Amino acid sequence: MAEFSSDEPSVTSQSRKEGGEGGSWSQAAPHYAGRLATSTVNAAKKMVNMALELKPPATPAESSQAPSRVLDAGAGSGAITETVRALDPDVPIVAVDKAPGMVEFLARKDIAGVTTGVADATVMVDQGPGQGQGHDEVLVPEGGFTHAFAALVVQFCGDRQQDLLTELFRAVVPGGVAGASITRDITIGEPWHRACERLLLATPDSDGQYRRFPTHDAPPAWMSTDQVEAGMRAAGFREIRTASLRLEFTWPSAGDYVRFWFEGGHPGLRKEMRG
Repeated sequence: MAEFSSDEPSVTSQSRKEGGEGGSWSQAAPHYAGRLATSTVNAAKKMVNMALELKPPATPAESSQAPSRVLDAGAGSGAITETVRALDPDVPIVAVDKAPGMVEFLARKDIAGVTTGVADATVMVDQGPGQGQGHDEVLVPEGGFTHAFAALVVQFCGDRQQDLLTELFRAVVPGGVAGASITRDITIGEPWHRACERLLLATPDSDGQYRRFPTHDAPPAWMSTDQVEAGMRAAGFREIRTASLRLEFTWPSAGDYVRFWFEGGHPGLRKEMRG
């Protein structure tokens, strides 16, 4: 069991993702929601359940603690937001993403009690109202949330991975809980690389050497729970728990998978294809 102090937030961490830019993510929103999100939602459920075990939601009637308020940082198409809403119909949720297209996609779902806004998760705290959402106050106030999540976002932050975890720490109240997840072991790009390797081996006059193009800028994306744990401790979190979950990406056919690579606009996959 985790113990909570009155002055330090706690954290949950987990495993699964990989990198890209806001504009490209906007273009990828409908494809991402229709393919990857159907698989990654299981990771979202795991992380949210871990966090709620550590700190169950509080209602306004429970005067001994502040009412729960949830932050979904780097919300994408809304896996965390929808998971939280399914578990608790009343808790207020703020969902932010730096890609306007992702924010618009999530806002169109019109989920009750959810405030959406455009914000870079690595610099989101106290940065002013949400862009284009009509807010008159700061969207992500310091110490404004009991629970904060960044699902499959860390590895897309380039050299600002630590900044994201620090922002999560700043966003939660003392005794609050945060969760961050990454892709461990392999990425969604692995089948692509294996297919290219096999193609080269079957191609006459090829030396059979497939050279992968680096998919991440320095420093390399974190790919282990040890790295995330160290980052969380550096941010100020304690009582860290980790869990791993095997996720399977399902596709109707090989052709459907290939079309997602070429037509889906996923920034991470675009980088992989340069190999």
